[in-house]
Amino acid sequence: MSVRAASSLRAAVRPHVVLAIAAVAGIVPLFLARHLPMSDLPEHVAAMATIRHYWDPSWRSQEYFTLAGVNETPYWLYHAVGAALSLVTGSAERANLAMMALVGLAYPYGLRSLLVALRRDPRLALFGPALFWTQNLTVGLLNFVASVPLVLFALAEVVRQSRAPTRARSFGLAALSVAILYLHLSSFALFLAQAVVLGVLLPALPRARLANFTARAELLRRMTTLPKRFVWLLPSLACAVSFALAGRAGANHEGKGGIVYQPRLTVLRKLPQWLFDLFRTKTDDVLGWALVAVLVALLVHGLGGRGERWPQAPAGSRLKAVLARVAKLREVRPSWRTWPALALFAVAAVNYFTMPAQVGAYAFLLDVRMSVFFAVFAVLLPAPRRTRSARALHGLSFALSIGLAANAAYEVRAFEREEVGNFDDLLRRMPRGSRLLSLDYAGYSTRANANVLLHYGSYYRARYGGIASFSFSEMPHWPVHYRPEWLPPNPMTWGDPRAFDNARDGDYFDFVLTHGDVLPFAESPPGPEWEIAGVARTFRLYRKVRGSAERARSSSSSSSFPSPSTSSGPP
Repeated sequence: MSVRAASSLRAAVRPHVVLAIAAVAGIVPLFLARHLPMSDLPEHVAAMATIRHYWDPSWRSQEYFTLAGVNETPYWLYHAVGAALSLVTGSAERANLAMMALVGLAYPYGLRSLLVALRRDPRLALFGPALFWTQNLTVGLLNFVASVPLVLFALAEVVRQSRAPTRARSFGLAALSVAILYLHLSSFALFLAQAVVLGVLLPALPRARLANFTARAELLRRMTTLPKRFVWLLPSLACAVSFALAGRAGANHEGKGGIVYQPRLTVLRKLPQWLFDLFRTKTDDVLGWALVAVLVALLVHGLGGRGERWPQAPAGSRLKAVLARVAKLREVRPSWRTWPALALFAVAAVNYFTMPAQVGAYAFLLDVRMSVFFAVFAVLLPAPRRTRSARALHGLSFALSIGLAANAAYEVRAFEREEVGNFDDLLRRMPRGSRLLSLDYAGYSTRANANVLLHYGSYYRARYGGIASFSFSEMPHWPVHYRPEWLPPNPMTWGDPRAFDNARDGDYFDFVLTHGDVLPFAESPPGPEWEIAGVARTFRLYRKVRGSAERARSSSSSSSFPSPSTSSGPP
């Protein structure tokens, strides 16, 4: 091989190696602790485990729960895949870890696929690992997090289909659109809007036709032929209609709640908080803002493309140099190649700022979670430049992505060491198939900016079956639901542990897990008696004293539940 050929090969391979290093670094923190600082993660693995062990009598899953039909809820895919994968990995937790790792790797590669399809700079995919670690992940919106790279891959295929349609790609797009729908409705709605925009703008019109009547006629023709060209959307739209008719797509079908909006300035202020302010230290803030600065620098640098040079500064005048560059920017006009990227970003921005915060009683955090799409499509905007300055900026984005991954790794290890401790020992003290109530009195984490310990009691159900309340199984759109006879006595109060009433609720549960300094049974409230079964960090596990439920019922007629510890039948 000649020296020139070897040099060309190294130049071609180097970007792929750099991206692979950044992508792998982004998922390393997932493997550094068994308990990750992610609020809803225990609920997701509990749903997977319930589906996997549904016919195992020792787990009592079939006794306590029913499974929603695939035509009733759009949130089946993540949990069904996790349940199937757990047959290979041995547990729902390991299956979920494998899925999260694949999703994390898919962020930079999904972004790269779309960048290449739009003929943008593929080096911008180095921003992908940082976009995996957002508040969506620490809050534990795993279905939604998994949908983001699928949207990117699907849009890349829409671009290719618009330029060179094939039957095979149509089938692939049909499968991708159904998968996005079964992960999250919000992502599917955004994908639908952006796919239609791309269908109108692509393929690009020749420059000579852009300003004449022929171009306008061509755009009108594309809009009128969209139904025929987007026939691959029919399966996903049919599924969406089925969910709507079932009335369990996320908003409360019982009519409670409403549509709630946050002030737009609040939504704007939360944009950086949701994108990179994950932990209580300021390291992620500094690195996140530095990454934003790099993206802005790349955007400004790309505006002077097509071989143009910035005006040279007059000797000794910095102010005149700045004014000259601003004047130059006013002359920049986007090319037709830039319009698809601009359109995708515009749709994502409008979606972010017009999305309600809550719909009904159960669909919430709808606006802020879309911040990741705002950021992803902003990454498409810088025009490709093959200059030394561009290479330096891309190198800096790589270093910052590695820095954010290293900070996440440190925080994950510190979280498990400082806040979780011997938590697993508490779970092992409870027999398989028991009923556990979790009360999070602390309501915060010392390491993360989200209440990441809220659902930690659900790890019991993920490993040993039974019931772990408060649970998303009380929500209509969840794939696993309580049987009516086993509904907890005070549903959907997991946000406020003070709603627990021992006289009313205590008879239902075998164990109570508390987090925080509050001792709910210190003053012997009316109802069953409880004793300490174990302590780990700020967690306390209480066991119901045998026979206390019967004594409480004999002295009060307020409860009609038989003792869970002495009856295997439903209350």
